[in-house]
Amino acid sequence: MKLALYKAIGDFATEVIILGIIYFGLVFLKVLPLDINWWWLLTVLTIIFIAQFGYFYLRK
Repeated sequence: MKLALYKAIGDFATEVIILGIIYFGLVFLKVLPLDINWWWLLTVLTIIFIAQFGYFYLRK
């Protein structure tokens, strides 16, 4: 379980960084607005993290 948690945290941090760079690149190019619904984003990121943890835990 500890290894699955470390793996999920590592992959999640990498995904958040990559998605952040893509988002701010699209904001810079004026494709997306800067104001977003932060509760929606938090919910989606939480679901992604739980799904990754479940995947790595069941994969062993």
